[in-house]
Amino acid sequence: MQAHSTADEETKGLLEFYPNHPPRKDTPEYHATHKLLTHTLDQPCRDCGVRLSTLADPSQNPHAAKQMETHHWPLQREFADALDPIKVGKEYPKVTDRKSLNMFIDSPDNMLVLCDVDHRSPTRGIHHINESLEACKRFLIDGYILADIAKNQVADLAIDEALTSQEIDQI
Repeated sequence: MQAHSTADEETKGLLEFYPNHPPRKDTPEYHATHKLLTHTLDQPCRDCGVRLSTLADPSQNPHAAKQMETHHWPLQREFADALDPIKVGKEYPKVTDRKSLNMFIDSPDNMLVLCDVDHRSPTRGIHHINESLEACKRFLIDGYILADIAKNQVADLAIDEALTSQEIDQI
C-alpha cells in the first residue's frame, strides 16, 4: 500500500504538509531512547517538570499526567523524508547521509521528555502548537511546502509528493 502525503488543518487556515511515509513503526533505537530518558534517567517533562517517579504525587504533577512520553525534537519523524541530510548535518554533525539522519531522528539528541498532557493534549500538547513546524522548516528539501491555505492543498501536496517520492523512509 502506498502512503500519501497528508494535510493537517490548523485553526489559522493553514494546512501542514507531511511527506509520504509508511505507517510509523517504533524502531529499536526509539525504544532504547525512550527507556533511557524516561526510566533510567527519570528525566522530567520539559514543560511541567513531572517525572515518572513523581506521577503519583499531585504536588509534583500539576496537570494530572498519567504517563511519561518522548517526543521527536527538534526534528519530527514525520518530516524525515522531507529533510535534507546535508542541511541537517551542518547543525548536527552526526548526520552525514540519509541513514545517519534516520538514526539521529530516534536518538536521545533528538528527543524531548514530555508528560502525556504536554505531549498530546489539545490545549497544551506540543502536537497542537506550531513549534514543530518552526524547527523543521530550515532543514526542508528546497521547494517543500510546509504549510499553506486550504485552497492550495491539492497543488501543494502534489509538489511535496513529487519532492519526497524518492525519499520514502524505509524504517
